[in-house]
Amino acid sequence: MNDNDKQPRGDGGNDGGNGGGSPWMKSLLIWVGILLALGLFVTMFDGRTSAANSNTVAYSKFLDQIDEGTVKDVAISRDMITGTYTSGEKFRTYPISDPTLVPHLRQKNVTISAKPDEGTSVWMVLLYQSLPFLLFLGIAFFVIKQMQKNTGEGRQGHV
Repeated sequence: MNDNDKQPRGDGGNDGGNGGGSPWMKSLLIWVGILLALGLFVTMFDGRTSAANSNTVAYSKFLDQIDEGTVKDVAISRDMITGTYTSGEKFRTYPISDPTLVPHLRQKNVTISAKPDEGTSVWMVLLYQSLPFLLFLGIAFFVIKQMQKNTGEGRQGHV
């Protein structure tokens, strides 16, 4: 081992190929990854995204399909009517105030069920309300960490 091997390297341990990248960029990529994972988590557990997977039809078309006899069953809630055609395909439509709908469905032998209002879960409310605070806390932590790194490098630079 020669004397050059014992001395600390001034390039921070990189081999000169810049393969390690800057610590600031690594931290930024970590935070971007955390934000993307959080967005994915919110999207997975948001109840509105599951309804988007079914076919949305106009209310008038829904009434026409009842007349044609192609509607097998429906589930009626305050905000949505979901159902299944006789072919097995799922659909949804937005309800209007129509007092003749239920008698019309019964006349065509459509199975009718009622769905309670799902509302927003407690966990989603907590997540939505705490997300801005957690984001602010994360950015503050990131800035403080970067400031500590920069001041630490300044002291050790010319020893």
